[in-house]
Amino acid sequence: MKDENHQEKMKNDQIKIFGTQTGVNIIESPIKARILSILEEKERSGAEIVSLTGKSKATISTHLHDLEIQLYLRFVT
Repeated sequence: MKDENHQEKMKNDQIKIFGTQTGVNIIESPIKARILSILEEKERSGAEIVSLTGKSKATISTHLHDLEIQLYLRFVT
């Protein structure tokens, strides 16, 4: 029972809620939530996000692409 409570708490800690122009969105992916939290601070390059998360460039690229499709991000060139 104790392990189940710990797992449930860990699961709840990984859910983040973000507001966008289209409404409130729940992000269940810990990596996507971390990326959005990093980008809340200020604009960052992909390389900076890789460095701050410790994840691979491919992983970050995939998650950034998913976030763009879901309209959480708009890339500035």
